[in-house]
Amino acid sequence: MNTAVLFDPLRRQLMAASLGTLATTGSWAQDTAARNREVYLYKGGDREAKLLEGARKEGPVNIYTSLNTRDSGPITEAFEKKYGVKTLLWRSSSEKVLQ
Repeated sequence: MNTAVLFDPLRRQLMAASLGTLATTGSWAQDTAARNREVYLYKGGDREAKLLEGARKEGPVNIYTSLNTRDSGPITEAFEKKYGVKTLLWRSSSEKVLQ
């Protein structure tokens, strides 16, 4: 029995699935770029409210800093109080922050 013949239909299915995935990935990236552009260019009076709504859905903001916590702590607290968006503070040396 020739095993290559047994796996030939499976190979075709895997290839078709792979090509389908690649084709949809490109369109997804274009859709994302279009949505980002739409948000960026939006000029309505409720722009800030829409941005905040989207930010809250996305979750916490990661802040990478080399400031000491005595300085960066109050900044992140003020941001959370003003916008209602949680922050995750990561403090390190300036060399590591730039990596």
